[in-house]
Amino acid sequence: MNYVYPGNFSIPQAVALGHLVDAAYNQYTQFQAGQAWVPPAGYNIVATFDAQEPWKVGLLDLVHFFPIPTPTVPFGFVATNGPDTFIVIRGTLTPLEWLDDATIQPVAFQGTGSPWGQTTQGFKSLYDSLMPQITAALTTIKNAGGLNTVYVTGHSLGAALALLVTAGVFIQFGVKPVAYTLSGPRAGDPVFAAQCDAAGLTIWRIFNTEDIVPTLPLAAVQVDTANAGMHGLTPITQAIPALIALFPIGYQHVGYPIAVTFHADTIADNHNQDTLYNSL
Repeated sequence: MNYVYPGNFSIPQAVALGHLVDAAYNQYTQFQAGQAWVPPAGYNIVATFDAQEPWKVGLLDLVHFFPIPTPTVPFGFVATNGPDTFIVIRGTLTPLEWLDDATIQPVAFQGTGSPWGQTTQGFKSLYDSLMPQITAALTTIKNAGGLNTVYVTGHSLGAALALLVTAGVFIQFGVKPVAYTLSGPRAGDPVFAAQCDAAGLTIWRIFNTEDIVPTLPLAAVQVDTANAGMHGLTPITQAIPALIALFPIGYQHVGYPIAVTFHADTIADNHNQDTLYNSL
């Protein structure tokens, strides 16, 4: 199907960034296999960044009888190509990272002296681990000749982190990155979304309408009518408000929606980023 997009949205740029995210996934795969990572051709790798998340051990380690290792694993890289800078973040691959996706308790995302709303504890934990490494790489680039156009991209969990990193780069460097996110969940509350809009950040939110991930975390958690406005099937209609109540707050998407539609019969395939960017 031929889609019509805004004139300043670049399909070639979106596809190129999708290939970079593929390289970040390969970075992890080759690390696991004990192989040297082969960076994408034509890009100068300024730094790779990784994460170690010891906070999760307390959740999964039962009184320390069964210690669970939390090795440092690669999450992406900062690269340059000509005058442009690229921050690339992969999505969920490890069991502990699935816990990041599910840890939706709201925590503050602090800006320059003023609150930038809230994000989830899982996303903020990873952001706190990755952002100092990204900041160091951007400082190196800035000192070597300045930050020109900065692109931030990521898929799935990486898309949520890309939104936080985009805000973080603006806060720390005064540079307005251009973000292309792929198949991302909601990363912040309405205040966070409003702050991104007020800052004038360019964010393209690319997603498949049949993908479940962009529907999470929930946008609204308040149920104003009995049985969520549904009738009949009483046990089910009573269970739905109880389930919704498990979500602490409502979250909101950020950026201009760039939608495609494909149906591949499985949740994983509907979430596939290669199919997504090839469908543009």
